[in-house]
Amino acid sequence: MNAVDDYLDQLPDERRAALAHIRDLVHQGYPDAVEKISYNMPTFVVEGHAIGGFLSHQKFMSWYPHSGSTLATLSSEISGRQQTKSALHFTVAEPLPDDLVRLLLETRRREWSPSGQTD
Repeated sequence: MNAVDDYLDQLPDERRAALAHIRDLVHQGYPDAVEKISYNMPTFVVEGHAIGGFLSHQKFMSWYPHSGSTLATLSSEISGRQQTKSALHFTVAEPLPDDLVRLLLETRRREWSPSGQTD
């Protein structure tokens, strides 16, 4: 087990499943992503760059792209969703769609790698 497993194990079943699904999507797109705890949250690192992380809050969960521009770049795609400048919020009842998670990851990747491709 690692620190991300420990984090997920502390959550209620529905939240654990929702965040584990996002974790799976990250690893599908970036099989070499390294997991760690950064800023007290599970974070995924690709080629030395944090590509995103998630947190479970009392009333919702959040995806943090670890970038000041990813959410702004995707403003039309995430319009109508609860968010702050640095996080996109969601719930078990209204999860982030798989395609949106993939788009968030791809957009973040393009911020430091114009091709957006893994090696």
